[in-house]
Amino acid sequence: MASTIQVDKIKSTSGDTFTLPTSDGSAGQLLKTDGSGVLSFVADTDTGILSVAADTSPQLGGDLDVVTFDIVSTANRDIDVIPNGTGDVTLQADTVKVGDSGAAATLTSNGAGTLTVTTGGTTDLILNTNSGTDSGTIQITDGANGDIDFTCNGTGVINFNDRADYPQVAIFSSSNATAWDAQAAPNAYHLTTENTTIGVPTNPATGAFISLNIKYGGSHTMAFNTVFEFAASTAPTFTSTLNKVDHLVFRYNGACWHEMGRNLNMAIS
Repeated sequence: MASTIQVDKIKSTSGDTFTLPTSDGSAGQLLKTDGSGVLSFVADTDTGILSVAADTSPQLGGDLDVVTFDIVSTANRDIDVIPNGTGDVTLQADTVKVGDSGAAATLTSNGAGTLTVTTGGTTDLILNTNSGTDSGTIQITDGANGDIDFTCNGTGVINFNDRADYPQVAIFSSSNATAWDAQAAPNAYHLTTENTTIGVPTNPATGAFISLNIKYGGSHTMAFNTVFEFAASTAPTFTSTLNKVDHLVFRYNGACWHEMGRNLNMAIS
């Protein structure tokens, strides 16, 4: 015959005695003490946090997996991602898409700050639209001496809707010779301080144009290396007069700098 043992009290290892309820509780109820060791079944009134909004300072205990869902806002509100202090926002993906479908995308700084876009590691930065479909591309090549390539789609052109400046860069003479970096100073200016020979420009590129504005600081003579090819293969007679200006334009054909234009003996004002 089966036996039944009914327990109405239990004792803890510390010697405290607890009185158990004598009847079953309802589903979902909890055992609660009255503070004197008597336990009874009561309803679970602790519902916890039913939404993230109920937690005024939530912290993740692990990765946030959005599964098949999105992070969205309502009522046209912005979504702000604000690192603390000098922290950055890092998007660790090969492609980052910006803009609503069919709407123009805008990257801008917050306030008067500088907008800086950079890649992680040794990778190029490529800017285009519509995932590159029927789009022009700006590619900034990573690495020392890397190029910046502007490539239009099809018959597209690069438009400068405001003035495009080539800043004037001064070049100087030493021991009657002047070094000219065609890449760093395509729009060069030289104030003569002595008789001067313009040497072979460094960093040439086929098809590149360079120009030189010469202001005479005295009756100094000017000469050019033979890599410069003048009209009719004859160098002009330079002005060489104080406060006069000569201006010359050249184009590189891969072997020499062809003269494309000259304006001589001009006043400075």
